[in-house]
Amino acid sequence: DYIIGDIHGCYEQFKRLLKEIGFDKSKDRMIACGDLIDRGQDSFKCALLVREPWFHSVMGNHEDMFLQYQRREIDIGMYIYNGGEWATRLDEQSSLILYELLSELPLVIEIETVQGLFGVIHADLFGSYWDEAISELTPEFAMWSRNRIKQMNQTKINGIEKVFFGHTPVNQPAALGNCYYIDTGCVFGKSLTGYDVM
Repeated sequence: DYIIGDIHGCYEQFKRLLKEIGFDKSKDRMIACGDLIDRGQDSFKCALLVREPWFHSVMGNHEDMFLQYQRREIDIGMYIYNGGEWATRLDEQSSLILYELLSELPLVIEIETVQGLFGVIHADLFGSYWDEAISELTPEFAMWSRNRIKQMNQTKINGIEKVFFGHTPVNQPAALGNCYYIDTGCVFGKSLTGYDVM
């Protein structure tokens, strides 16, 4: 298993990472922290990754914006400002395919490892006990909040070994307690970070 930060349409960088780590699609899994789309060159290709049996992702705020755009619940200018211009060029069938795929993304993915339980959430969670935090987690908080990292909250989340987040770009992977932030700004010309779960 590998956990990867925000791809944001950077399909070629993602392919290079797979090659670099010797990813084997027949036996390895890739779990993404969300924000597969927007801003980069190949959002459509990146969104289609969720159809692959070896690729899994939580829902990020950019997937949320795409779904809102398709339901006409978000101002088109606001979505374009946030990198969604590519979605305005999709034909009806492609829009429907992506809407159905991205609507099914979960807010949380749990991974059983030899080290213990790992969690993946796009943006944030509150509290210090995993089961309680997950039961009370709202989509808004899971996809949009930056409270923990803004406050540099070092509180350990009990009941889980490690929790991985994207959403907030960092210059290098950062740890707060047992919370790990791995969006290292690939779409801004920096690196695409992957974590080898082992």
